[in-house]
Amino acid sequence: MLLAVFTACYAVTQSDRLRGMSQSHTVVSGSMAAAILGPHYRQECAECRFTLICGADTTDVRQNVVCPNCGESQSWKADILPQRGDAAWIDTNAPMRRWHVFAYHNDNGETGVKRLIGMPGEQITFNEGDVFANGNRLQKTASQFRHVRQLIHDDRFQPSSANAPQRWRAVPVSTTQWQRTSNGWSFAAAESGDKSVLRYHHFLAYESPLSSDTPQVIQDDCPYNANISRSLNTVDDVAVEADVTLAKETCLIWRFATRSGDVIVRVQGSGHLRLQHGSQHRSWVIYPGRGAKNLLVGICDRQAIWQWGEASGTMELRWRNERHASVTPVEVAASGGKARLTNLRLWRDVYYFRPAYLQRQQMLSRGSWFVLGDNVPVSVDGRHQQGGVRGKRFLGEVNIWPRESGPSN
Repeated sequence: MLLAVFTACYAVTQSDRLRGMSQSHTVVSGSMAAAILGPHYRQECAECRFTLICGADTTDVRQNVVCPNCGESQSWKADILPQRGDAAWIDTNAPMRRWHVFAYHNDNGETGVKRLIGMPGEQITFNEGDVFANGNRLQKTASQFRHVRQLIHDDRFQPSSANAPQRWRAVPVSTTQWQRTSNGWSFAAAESGDKSVLRYHHFLAYESPLSSDTPQVIQDDCPYNANISRSLNTVDDVAVEADVTLAKETCLIWRFATRSGDVIVRVQGSGHLRLQHGSQHRSWVIYPGRGAKNLLVGICDRQAIWQWGEASGTMELRWRNERHASVTPVEVAASGGKARLTNLRLWRDVYYFRPAYLQRQQMLSRGSWFVLGDNVPVSVDGRHQQGGVRGKRFLGEVNIWPRESGPSN
């Protein structure tokens, strides 16, 4: 990804530099999508009103585009024009930190923008979508996952057609079930033993002979690259986010069906959160309080992660691929009392793969750093460059000015 200067007011620039800021830039490449957008096409889905965003350099507007949220295939508007990339500024005083986005001068003297992954002296390798430094898997916290995550589905945008396929489906267990509301789902047990399951069914969000009624496993497809065809990889690293309201007597049990067996996250309104994977388990005390609180739970880098408001935690999983990926990878069971889920979204981790024509490992020289683009299929980054990027070439940390709407809508 490259940056291009779009403002050059000398007085403003000099005052900004005193605060560790460089002059403003505009992003002119899509190698960091969807976190940072380059020039792109944007329009509202005709079926669910989700914002379709596709890179201008990877999209043929003469062809149909499939909504990644509801699966509806549709045409681009006849008069659609590309919009410019995100507006950015560079913090020249920011320390070098793993998983943060930095600008640097590449070998051609242009300004590139990538995520900082490997540190000087490390040996970088890849396996099943994860990055390893000196043989150790690099693992993200819940907060770091939020920076790199890729949206799979946003439940806030529902199809207008009653016959459209639904990704989240209430499964009858007892007399009480999850009920859809105007902005999410609610559960209210009539008796203490009442229980209901809300289950996610995945289907393809690109042109395919398979119907959207046919459930599929989650893969590393990238809607931003609308017309690029490539082999896809199965993704285990998925997480659910929602604003959750729990009664004290209510229990939510999230189940993530991974290739290494089920990972269970139990969230109790009485103030406890418990992770379990086979014989592994770990518990924390949480503080539900009153009203809705943001919950993020899922799998990332072979660990279970959670974040409840400001509190968070992880549990490394004893991972062993022992079964096939599931077409119903996530479900949540509710029991005991009242619960409400709003702003429900499903995310996946970035799947970092090494193209077959590249060498299997990168050894970073002293003073050099390894960088990667979030838009892995199109990014030209550390996988293609021997020895990493010299520290003196870095300009600072990249910050994006708020956009009107983005890929997470």
